[in-house]
Amino acid sequence: MEKGCPKCGRMVDANLKNCPYCNYDFSEINKFFEKVNSQKFLEEEKYAGFVKRFIAGMVDLLLLGFISYGLTYLFKFNFYIVFFISFIILYILVNSILERTKWHGSLGKHLVGIEVFDEYENPLTFGASILRNTVKFVNIFTFGLGFLICSSGEYKQTLGDRITKNYVLNRINYNEIQNMSYSGVLKRFISFFIDNIIIGAVIYVFCSIPLVFSFLKINMPMFISNYLNSIELILSMVFLFFYVPFFESRKGQSIGKKIMRIRVINESGENLNFPICFVRQFLIVLDIITFGWMLSVSNRRKQTLKDVITKTVVVDD
Repeated sequence: MEKGCPKCGRMVDANLKNCPYCNYDFSEINKFFEKVNSQKFLEEEKYAGFVKRFIAGMVDLLLLGFISYGLTYLFKFNFYIVFFISFIILYILVNSILERTKWHGSLGKHLVGIEVFDEYENPLTFGASILRNTVKFVNIFTFGLGFLICSSGEYKQTLGDRITKNYVLNRINYNEIQNMSYSGVLKRFISFFIDNIIIGAVIYVFCSIPLVFSFLKINMPMFISNYLNSIELILSMVFLFFYVPFFESRKGQSIGKKIMRIRVINESGENLNFPICFVRQFLIVLDIITFGWMLSVSNRRKQTLKDVITKTVVVDD
């Protein structure tokens, strides 16, 4: 494949960094075309689809539902009525306020990288945000069909978006387009499965210690038996919570990841420290209850929700 030199006009190999005839440096013009290609990609992926919006909604429902649940204990009235009213008020008010900030969206939207704008791609006014979040309940009253329609169509709008003439857009990030081989869902699931088999096997061994003494018909004093049970519990918990973070903080690979030839790094390509690995391990729960793992099929870096929060990526080794 060849390209033309803008200085001398001769055709040269497209992979060359400098023109062999006039020594023209192609780096600047290459950056220009990379930016053009990036903009074309971003334009094609401009509107946020079903998966990102669904996960963002799950995060918001979880957070606001938890706050509403706590508020119900401040009142002696009917639990369900207080919970329902406080949830609706919080949902409309909090989301409307956050849509007026630099996030241009709720906490869930901010985490998954999407923003809300009007039909002219301007930030919403507070009044427009109030209307938008109130009309959103139309999506619920239509048994979810109002939300599901965002999975199709050119602008990927829900029924509520079409009524209020709003659009949900992917946040522009040129750094997402990198020359890295990101690991997909299948490899990550298999490595997760392998690691959990290892964790389960080791914990089973710890829990079998009292059975060994029972099999050997060794009668122990009660305080020794209780001591062994405590040790068994501590060892099990330590292995459960520290096995994956320990290995990932060393070379980015647990045993499961090493078998699948993948590793976890930060977005700059550097190895992770132990605190980040430890937090990342606990955020698996958030990935499960909000379906955050589905996010990996809707972004170029194939990040789950916990990856986005900790700014990490899983790449092929």
